[in-house]
Amino acid sequence: MNRLWTSLLKAALVVCAWSSACSAIELGAEAVGSPLAPSHTRAFALPVRHHKLPDGVRRRRHLLRSSTRPVYGNVPELGYYYTYLTIGTPGQTVSGILDTGSTLPAFPCSGCTRCGPSKTGMFKPELSSTSSTFGCSDARCFCGANSCSCNNEQCGYSIRYLEGSSTSGFLAEDMLAVGDGGPAANFVFGCAQSESGLLYSQIADGVFGMGRTPASLYGQLVQQGVIDDAFSMCFGAPREGVLLLGNVALPADAPAPVVTPVVGNTNKFNIQIEGLNFNDQQLVSGQTWFSYGLGTIWDSGTTFSYFTRNVYNALVAAIRRHVEANPDLVSVPGAYSDDICWKGAPADDASKLGAYFPDMELLLAGGGRLTRSPLHYLYPYGAAWCLGFFDNAYSSTVLGANLMLDTVVTYDGRLNQMRFTTYECDKLSEALGVNGQGSNNSTSPGSAPSPPLPQPPPPPPPSPPPAAPPPAALKPKRPRRTSPPPPRPPPRSPSPRARTKKSPPPRS
Repeated sequence: MNRLWTSLLKAALVVCAWSSACSAIELGAEAVGSPLAPSHTRAFALPVRHHKLPDGVRRRRHLLRSSTRPVYGNVPELGYYYTYLTIGTPGQTVSGILDTGSTLPAFPCSGCTRCGPSKTGMFKPELSSTSSTFGCSDARCFCGANSCSCNNEQCGYSIRYLEGSSTSGFLAEDMLAVGDGGPAANFVFGCAQSESGLLYSQIADGVFGMGRTPASLYGQLVQQGVIDDAFSMCFGAPREGVLLLGNVALPADAPAPVVTPVVGNTNKFNIQIEGLNFNDQQLVSGQTWFSYGLGTIWDSGTTFSYFTRNVYNALVAAIRRHVEANPDLVSVPGAYSDDICWKGAPADDASKLGAYFPDMELLLAGGGRLTRSPLHYLYPYGAAWCLGFFDNAYSSTVLGANLMLDTVVTYDGRLNQMRFTTYECDKLSEALGVNGQGSNNSTSPGSAPSPPLPQPPPPPPPSPPPAAPPPAALKPKRPRRTSPPPPRPPPRSPSPRARTKKSPPPRS
């Protein structure tokens, strides 16, 4: 599937932080021991935690070491989910895409010569009494190699994205309001001075990297002991959700989670799938087809999901056999020539999809079975429903945002495990007191409240699609891709298809 990946797969990501030597990180697959490689003694250390505290004290400290945030966005229109943070003194509001597939948080700052219009107002470091930059000799900067920059004694960064987008600027540090009665945190981020491509036109100001590294939003808060070594995301259907930083107890009526260990020692959230069932029939057995490339990755910054070719073909064939037995379902074209869509199921009521399409089930390491309804593997396109997973050749399996809708996805760094709890995000928001204007416990005195969700304009296609969509259909947002691409060489010269659906570089 040569789909245009609107984001966060890096052809090369260079970040100047937390080291004394510079290195380029190819495709986000850091080796153990590299400057930003996760370490169980660095990335997940809790320097102020005392494990032998009495239970009552420990529970009280957990309440102080967590925070809740509202999340906005959707799959079919925006293609991503984002939240707001309050940064600086006094606080300024910044929005960013929640992306577990990237590391450095970055967003535009004043002085940017080419940045998209900010919905909250561009961040102005000069108005914050706690804002600072640091030079090239600072331990947090590792400039010196030709991929790094050192301009006017400022530590520079540059991120290039696969489809052509990029952001560059300098690293800055300021105070981040975490809320819930806890302390503010020192927060290092990329202050963008230039953006290109889809970063320029997206609704969110920037990207909040949530990867398993000390440089990410999550990693910085854990390293400082501000939150416990855990976070959760719940992406709502059709829109909005919740971000939980630290260990936040779910409501009492939440079902038992499906638990599986995190495997490997990369900056990704890798789990192991051991089989796949569809309509109570086993389609794939064993780990082989889920272990190619970087294995199976949970990636909140990727809109749709991707399977290796054998798994994809088996799943598509099973769905087509099921559809052929239902005369109400008729095949129709989608936004792209390789989309697979059907009309006949109610387009305005996802709750009725189960009468037309069966469930699928992912068999996870550790014995867990993650059941996914048609809502998770289909997405609406006008009056039709289209498959929300694609062929990734013989590369990694990517569980994108669509496969986790209305599911609380938790990463527990202390136990090194993922937990998946099927629960409606609006119910979770109500139970935790998180509202659309920002959590009542996620701002600090003097901080600005989070603004309401801006209304997104329909994203225009980069070029005319191969098949004309129905008049009432909104073209789905091109998926944000943070995972490794299929291992094929780049074209020597761009073709119309390559410009529409960017051909990826070879996987290293």
